[in-house]
This record gives sequence, structure tokens and C-alpha cells, in this order.
Amino acid sequence: MGKLTGKEKSVITVIVSGGIFCLFLWLFLPRTFVIEKSLVIGDTLPSVYEKIVRPRQWSYWAEWLRDSKKVASLAFGGEEGKGSGIEWSSSPEMPAGKMVITTHPCPDSIRFQIILPPLRTSSGIFYLKNYPRWTWITFHLALAADNNIPSRFTLFCQHKKIQKNIDRSLQFLKAWCEYEFSHRMSTGYERLPECDYLCITDECLAPEISERMSLQFSKIFSLMHSCSLQQKGAPFCIYHKVSDTMIFSVCIPAEKKELTLPSGQKISWKHLSPVMAAVVTYQGHYSSMGNAHAFLQQWITKEKKNISGDPVEMYLVGPGQIADSTKWVTKIYYPVQ
Repeated sequence: MGKLTGKEKSVITVIVSGGIFCLFLWLFLPRTFVIEKSLVIGDTLPSVYEKIVRPRQWSYWAEWLRDSKKVASLAFGGEEGKGSGIEWSSSPEMPAGKMVITTHPCPDSIRFQIILPPLRTSSGIFYLKNYPRWTWITFHLALAADNNIPSRFTLFCQHKKIQKNIDRSLQFLKAWCEYEFSHRMSTGYERLPECDYLCITDECLAPEISERMSLQFSKIFSLMHSCSLQQKGAPFCIYHKVSDTMIFSVCIPAEKKELTLPSGQKISWKHLSPVMAAVVTYQGHYSSMGNAHAFLQQWITKEKKNISGDPVEMYLVGPGQIADSTKWVTKIYYPVQ
């Protein structure tokens, strides 16, 4: 067997080097990559939750827009979704070759699959967790490559870009929620609407307040029905103490008459005086009402006013009139000096 020529040695060197390089890629290129980003968004997200997660009948798609000229990097659409106020991009489209997400709404999250050739179809979940004072969002995505070098190399090259787009998407979602929330409110000064009203004062832990308010309102409505009393205005609630333990009065305006009030239910007549108050008109679900209070308190501070009485929530349009929570209207009054 003769000696190898220089050319043959070069070919063997290239082959061996290529094999070592491929082995290196095979050993060190990732086959999977998990991206998890979390964000606290205040308690403004329930309105988005109502639009995206709860209506399971919606069919829509989502995609990341990689055009840096666009502010939004996450868009929702679809035939039904387009009329639902959930388009987060100025011109959502589905261009060929970009990452497309098919979503599957669940009770408290959006499960989705992505298609990003040559990667395998991967799955993830977009959690929307609501707490009393904030909403915690987690975007969890598991990317997987096929068992070959081109697919794994694509994952290696793309995962940082995908991670950056997820981060941009969450930041845009936060800004979108805050903008939507602030533009559903209007502030000003009004006098509280003077009226006589029936009320029940109650005390409970903060998480129980919705249930207790409904119970006490039903007792007053039942009494009014049995006594043929006409309601003379929107029901309202006065908050005497706001902390872990809530003290509040549920109130219904009515024409005052001499009645034998049931002693066991603590129902009494009271009068609402027309004092001057700062007021915010809020449209949306009650779960975001805390932000409306904070918004009004900040506005009062900017106006250099002092709060001089207990806050009042007046429910102008609620679930008894319309099922769509985005159309509920509440006025929040803070007496001021």
C-alpha cells in the first residue's frame, strides 16, 4: 500500500474534521428549549381574560410579528376574533414561513401549539392567574427539534429571537391592558344623588365580599317586593372599612314609607346627602374595580383635594341588565373637600 498523497491527506483531514464537527454539533446542540416569562400586570387583565379565554367558542390564531417596525409582536385574529377587540396589531396577517400559533382556550389559560419549520410542532401554555390585588401572567413554551442537525441548529439559532419576541409580547400586552383600562374611565366632580334608601351594614373577610353583597342585596329586594316598594335609583354600596376585613353597607334607593322592618335582618332606612364628590365612571367587570379606585385616588391627589367621607360604588348597569361584563357601568364617588 502506497503512501497517501497530499491531496488525499487533505480530503481525509476534511472528512475527519467534518465528522468531529458534526459529532460536536450532535452532542451540544439542544434538542429542547424551555422559555418561561412571567409578568405582573396589576388587576387590569380580567377584561382581557373575558375576551380571550372565557369565550371558548372563538376560533382565532396568533402569531409573532418579526417586523421591528411594528409595536405589537403578538396578534389575535380569526373570523369571530376580528370583531371582538382582541387584535393586538395594527394589521394582523399570517405571512408564510413565520411562526404560527394555534390556540386552544382553557378555563384559566390558553394552551397552544406552534409550527416553525424545521422544528417539530411544540406546545405551550399562556397562564392568566388572577389574585385579589394583581394578575400574574406566565408564558411557558417548550420548543423541540427533530433528531437531526439542521433542526437542532435551527432551534439553537432561533430560541433567543423567540424569547425576545415573547418578552416584547408580554410588555405590549401590559401596555395594551393599561391603555384600555385608563380609556374606559372618565373623572370629574358631582354631588352624590340625594335619596332615601334601605340598607344593610355587614362585615366579612375581603374574599367573601361579592357573595355577601349579593346575599344582602337579595334580602332588601325581597323586602321591597313584599311591601310593594318602588326602587328609585341605582343600587349602591358604601365602604366604611377596606382591609382584610371589610365593613360595608349595601343600599337601594326607594320611596320612604312607614314599614315594619324585620329586626333579624338589620335592614334600616337612611338618607344620602348631596355632598360634593370626586367621581370616576368605570366600564367593565367588577374584578378590575380596585384599579378604578386607585385611579380616582391618584386623580384626587393631583387635584389637591382631601377625601372627606366613605367611598360609594353606584351600579348603573350590571349583570341584572346585561350579561356582557365589558358593558357594565359603575360610578365611584369619593366625598372631597
